[in-house]
Amino acid sequence: MRLRRDLRGGNTVLGGIATAVTRALDDPAFAPLLPERAAAGGVDFEHAWGQRTWAVSGVLAGTRVDGDPRALTRLQRAAYRLYQRPDAGHLALDTTRSDLAGRFSAFSVAKTGGRHWLGSSTFEETTPGFETNDLGFQQRADRRSWSNALTYRETRIGRVFRDYSVGGYLTHSRNFDGDVVATRPAIEGSATLRSFWRAFAIASFSAPAYDDRLTRGGPVVRAPRRWSVDASLTSDSRRPAVVELSGSTARSAAGEWEREVGVALDLRPSAALRVRVEPELSRAYTASQYVTAGADPLAAATFGRRYVFADLRQDEVAADVRVDWTFTPRLSLELFARPFASRGRYLAFKALERPRAFDFATYGAEAGTATRAGGRVTLDPDGPGAAPALAFDEPDYAVRSLRGNAVARWEFRPGSTLFVVWQQQRDGLPAEAGRGTLGGSALRAFGDRGTDVLLLKVSRWIGR
Repeated sequence: MRLRRDLRGGNTVLGGIATAVTRALDDPAFAPLLPERAAAGGVDFEHAWGQRTWAVSGVLAGTRVDGDPRALTRLQRAAYRLYQRPDAGHLALDTTRSDLAGRFSAFSVAKTGGRHWLGSSTFEETTPGFETNDLGFQQRADRRSWSNALTYRETRIGRVFRDYSVGGYLTHSRNFDGDVVATRPAIEGSATLRSFWRAFAIASFSAPAYDDRLTRGGPVVRAPRRWSVDASLTSDSRRPAVVELSGSTARSAAGEWEREVGVALDLRPSAALRVRVEPELSRAYTASQYVTAGADPLAAATFGRRYVFADLRQDEVAADVRVDWTFTPRLSLELFARPFASRGRYLAFKALERPRAFDFATYGAEAGTATRAGGRVTLDPDGPGAAPALAFDEPDYAVRSLRGNAVARWEFRPGSTLFVVWQQQRDGLPAEAGRGTLGGSALRAFGDRGTDVLLLKVSRWIGR
């Protein structure tokens, strides 16, 4: 249930929401997977003044879930919560508990109008027990964040620009233990030239921080500083052919890097037809790809477990193809296809040496041995010593896929519409891992076995 009340001509808004889920989990197979009951409720407000030049807004929400202790254990161990972290002073995994509750709150002050200056300052807090996956999709918990933005814009046409803007941003986040998990300043700018070409760029810097997610429930790791730059250039959007060039690059103090380039071609041969093709290529190297973890009583520095990471080299290619065709005002067809291919090569395996540091010992060099044979990887921390070895399947991969859909829309009478949707998904694990071109692999996805889904939807307007 959602209630909303507008006051002062819509300049003041008060609202509330309440949701509830109750499940009859008669089949014992579902009891460990899903809560029996989940509830979420909250209030929100927004108040604007000065012809909506200034505004304050806020949200306060709470959640509670109840169910089988096994289902609640799964929620405690979820990737965005990780109650099992051994070095967390504010978290403790309890496999006997049958309920979980949490809170989310936010407050923002913003300047949303005026000729030149815009800005905002927002504080958000999500307690570790906040849980909304019975309502939607949740990515974060255990966070306190303060975000600030300030933008200067010019909307009057000048000698060079039709409009331009320059903005600065700063985000600072901590978990409930007080660890700084993000300090990220950024600056961006955009401009439209008198020729209607448009340019955009953003540069950001991530200061050294603590990553409480990298070990997937293990100790906190120190994340090195990181820089990134993204930019794009778009031609005159009024023309029947529009070209957009984009690129990004990022690098960390640990030598990790990412690069991506893309081109978009937008064609409008007629008022009824639009074709857009967007190929992109990305390459990345990371020195901290999580692989697995295993118990080892001798790994006292990492709380009796060894956390295995790897150097990973990834290459990806993809292309979005869209066709929008309007035959008549009442009949149209939309087509979409995305071929995709990716390869990943694990170059070295290493163990986390100690918490709260970006410090690893490479197997086969600084520590023990590493053996790769028969599709298996075996890591031994101390050779003939007492520490147990870890073994797992070779993680190198090569994958390709094709996703596509077609949507036909027919408005058979005013307000009444029939939609016919065809969706297709093709996936392949190419045998040519490490060989051939990625582009060729992506195109060969058209020949892989796939799954087809046909959907029909009818909306009927009743009355005039």
